[in-house]
Amino acid sequence: MPSFRFSYWGKFSLIPKKDEEIISTIEKVKSLGIKAIRVDAPWKLVEQVKGAYSIPPAWDVIVDYASKNNIDVLFILDYGNKYYDNGDKPISKDAVKGFVNYVDYLTKHFSNRVRFYQIWNEWNNKNGDTTPGKVEDYKVLVKNTYPIIKKNAQDSIVITSSFSPAAFNKAIGLERRGDYFRDFLTTDMVNFTDALSIHPYTTYRKPPFHQFKYYTKQIEYAMDLLKSGPFKNKPIYITEIGWTTASSPVAVSLNTQAQDLKNAICQAKKLGYAGVFIYELKDNHLYPKDPEDGFGILDSKMQNKDAANIIQNLACN
Repeated sequence: MPSFRFSYWGKFSLIPKKDEEIISTIEKVKSLGIKAIRVDAPWKLVEQVKGAYSIPPAWDVIVDYASKNNIDVLFILDYGNKYYDNGDKPISKDAVKGFVNYVDYLTKHFSNRVRFYQIWNEWNNKNGDTTPGKVEDYKVLVKNTYPIIKKNAQDSIVITSSFSPAAFNKAIGLERRGDYFRDFLTTDMVNFTDALSIHPYTTYRKPPFHQFKYYTKQIEYAMDLLKSGPFKNKPIYITEIGWTTASSPVAVSLNTQAQDLKNAICQAKKLGYAGVFIYELKDNHLYPKDPEDGFGILDSKMQNKDAANIIQNLACN
């Protein structure tokens, strides 16, 4: 495994349609000091006709221009395809094979041009209009997918786990179930994982579990699990964290968003995390009301919010 250094990174979830917009966005990312971008690479966009595969041209533009600017790319290999298991999570043998074929095509195309590949995003959640999945089914998918990625992109870093914040509900005392991260960390998965990830959000939790201290509890719990088990030599990333500034009861102020992100990054660094991916780069609307539209460190016009200013000049004590 290569050595790791701590960086703070951004999620590139809203892919611009025009090449010049992609280029200007990556230049903005670089100006903020962000070292990598995390990009959805949905199965349904690669296999739009069953058994036929193609890569959206924008993805090559992103990868090539990011590389030119010394910015790493993380591709999220995710979500269902209507030709398999009715578009739900790939559980059946046919669907798992279909998912692996998609990953095979994509990773042959990009190979080591992409540094990070993440297998799925929040398996225990409904993301991608799918049914919340079981940890054991996710393990099957990982065991089938990991060898294909490493065959095609030997030097890449394959990230697994990436469950939703509910993975820690039991650990923080929110409810009696929800210990998915611990459940994934079994000995049989060690050789199918280069790095692990967590999403320790607090935003949508009921009081008092929305407080920042519960972010801290989650990242401490995850690190303690790694140090005491078979994954102790594996790096761990926070592949999503953020706070929304939308006009919503669950939102925070611009200043609080900035301070929380700074503290989140610095705490993760101190605990030994390999890096943090901020969710997300920009807001979806200028005056967002839906919480999901206000997580950006930039507003919808690509102007810095307070969080971007702090990140641009970040210094941890």
